[in-house]
Amino acid sequence: MVKSSLTVCLIACLGSALYPASQDLHGGSGTNIDNYCAEFTQDMVDNLRTIHGAWNTGWNKYRVTTFGNSITDQNSHWLPLDGNVTGISNAAAINTFKDSTFDQSTWIANGKMCQSGQTIKWVANNVGPALSAQHPMIAAIMIGTNNIQQNHSTDGCADPVVNVGALDCYPDTLEYRLITSQLITAGVIPIITTIPPIDYDDPSWPRENRKAKELTYVNKLKVFAQTNNLPMIDLHQWCEDHGGAAPLLADWAHPISCSDGNASLSDNCLDGGVSGGVQNARHYMLIMAINDIVRYVIDGENPTADVTAPAAVSDLAASPGAYSGTVDLSWTATGDDSATGIAYEYDLRYSTDAITEGNFSSATQITGVPSPQSPGTSQSMTVLGLTPGTAYYFALKASDRYNWSALSSVPQAVATTGTAQDDSMRVEIVKDTYLESVDPTIKGANQFVRLKSWNQGVMMFGFNMSGVTFVPDSACICLKMSTWSSATNYTFTSMARAITVAWDENSVWTGATNNLSGNIGSGVEATSLNYNGPRTDFTEYRFPIAFSVIQAYATGAATGIALYDQGSSGVNNDFFSREKGGADVPYMMVYIKASTATQGQVKGFVLSDKQLSVSPNPFRTSVQISVSGVDQLPASLFSVRIYDMCGALISALAAGNKALAQGISWNASRLTAGVYVVQVRANGKVLSKKISLVK
Repeated sequence: MVKSSLTVCLIACLGSALYPASQDLHGGSGTNIDNYCAEFTQDMVDNLRTIHGAWNTGWNKYRVTTFGNSITDQNSHWLPLDGNVTGISNAAAINTFKDSTFDQSTWIANGKMCQSGQTIKWVANNVGPALSAQHPMIAAIMIGTNNIQQNHSTDGCADPVVNVGALDCYPDTLEYRLITSQLITAGVIPIITTIPPIDYDDPSWPRENRKAKELTYVNKLKVFAQTNNLPMIDLHQWCEDHGGAAPLLADWAHPISCSDGNASLSDNCLDGGVSGGVQNARHYMLIMAINDIVRYVIDGENPTADVTAPAAVSDLAASPGAYSGTVDLSWTATGDDSATGIAYEYDLRYSTDAITEGNFSSATQITGVPSPQSPGTSQSMTVLGLTPGTAYYFALKASDRYNWSALSSVPQAVATTGTAQDDSMRVEIVKDTYLESVDPTIKGANQFVRLKSWNQGVMMFGFNMSGVTFVPDSACICLKMSTWSSATNYTFTSMARAITVAWDENSVWTGATNNLSGNIGSGVEATSLNYNGPRTDFTEYRFPIAFSVIQAYATGAATGIALYDQGSSGVNNDFFSREKGGADVPYMMVYIKASTATQGQVKGFVLSDKQLSVSPNPFRTSVQISVSGVDQLPASLFSVRIYDMCGALISALAAGNKALAQGISWNASRLTAGVYVVQVRANGKVLSKKISLVK
């Protein structure tokens, strides 16, 4: 098998009589595997019943078509299920179920149809042929790894609604929805599975900044499944919680076999780690999902109402933050049903008065709260925009969609005060698109965004603000002119406005041509960049974002930032979008001239250009990095990262404060020769030095 190839496998399963012994097959293991299984709520079941209502009854009952990649094509996936599963207390019940439904005789062994080296595009283009050939009832989908590995930038990528054949982008739900829409039209029930993580330390892996694409894709897929009420198996989170990529994978992407065997559902396999078990865990979770579809959708059983609320968070803690007007919070994630499963969302609030069950709803709700993680996971966030020197109470509740937990512990902390200091930070793009009243089609997959009169080219941007621990007082969005633009000269008088409506890359213009507020909301706005002159390809243009606009976005009062031309020239002012990839993607710089923590809180730490040292420079294999004066600085206030000259993150180094003061070593023996940048961020200041790797 070629490591870089992906394969779409179609597992043919014939059906016979209705499975006669529908039962709950979950929980036969002593592990926490059920936390990651697809959760079948009544709303989801109602949706799946509607989908199934369009299914052709002349097709093959219980047949499962699996869309995937080389991970799915491995012999350790599905083929072992042609025989009996072992190692689990309810193995007999599981075998009876699978042998009566999706695995009768040799369907799995002889029913696969595979093709190597494929991506989301290939899957989307082959759903139709697969349905015609297999006539399935259920489709299991796990795809996207190769799109990251090949670093697709969207060259040749067009709107999938208009042109299916033009797909082949970095992994995104824009393409994924074309797969599910074809399945749903045919009445075939999709089961979505998140992809396993990729081992970025494998020597065969191209050293580029692709982890961000992996995580963005996985998170988008989760939202996509929730929004569309489709069952989702969170294999990615199972892997992250059970050892991560290094012990679970044989190379950059392909799992090792479990030491107990590929057909085993033993605790040893379902606990992951050095024992392996990625495929075994997926076996288990797919069997459970198929079983629930048979029970709830085909046999008509209703899922048990969820009456068990998440357990209350008992260790919510608060402390003064690193910057003026901030408080740092931390807690341990609770479960979906008491302490098991993953909760749906948090509601986190603060008040200057002690918070109780009675007044929780009247306390101020905090935006930008992280999503719940697996039970027992440590979580944290920084609350911004508080009044320096004021004492606040904080409280949290968790929800499973249907029930809210009891009130958490209620800690108190004083928002940090301090002296003035300048600061700046680069934040990365996470989504962008543009809207046109004259062409209300989806533009989110395009490699450019367009500024073209206020009702014909409204650009919309969303950035990753999670690392910004201050409320900026100004910002600028940095865009590069597109080489594909038809305009010789660019002309615009731009305005920046805080977006106050929900939006994503599938958003399109709605309503009349003058319906700007109906499409981006009536948020605060301010003048930005004016330009009238020749187009200069690849030149970076900086659009200033005023205090009122960036503050609305940073504090969560806005969902993004829009730029539009208030003039009427009609010129296509095109700039590269995030889909272009590489060094051409938009980004935003945020600035502050505000306050940091007091001297006592940060030990009077002050950085100067002479305190970062790297040696030797140039170097051949490894370089020593040290920063003086950090031995008393809390580790949470500094980071060390290595970038290439295009701004791609190469490595994030972990080091304690004393180790960094003494010097840490970075090994670059796997990298190509060239110039890299060492960046140290400490207490709001950034130090950087260029280093030269020679071979």
